[in-house]
Amino acid sequence: MSAWWTLTLLTLLACAAMAWLALRGLAEKATLVGMKACQARGVQWLDSHVGFAGLRMRWRDGLQFLVDFRFDVSLSGQDRHGARMRYVNGDLEWISFPTADGGSELWTP
Repeated sequence: MSAWWTLTLLTLLACAAMAWLALRGLAEKATLVGMKACQARGVQWLDSHVGFAGLRMRWRDGLQFLVDFRFDVSLSGQDRHGARMRYVNGDLEWISFPTADGGSELWTP
């Protein structure tokens, strides 16, 4: 393998490692924000973590990275519902909480 290919491969691996670390840091931030939002809404946070649900890009006033996380909540202590949150370029855009009637409600900071 030539030196150019080796350098290209190492650069790609370094970029992938940096992206993974950035996503892990954002997941930690999302966990704390999700717990506080659940307390404010009066629902029970389940499992104490968020799961990565997707990464997208969009063009709105420039390139934006959208990262979605999912987590579980309980409305009554006897049930389990899925909730989602979206970050845009590292800032919280919204959290979608389930409602008792089966719908969902958006919470924005």
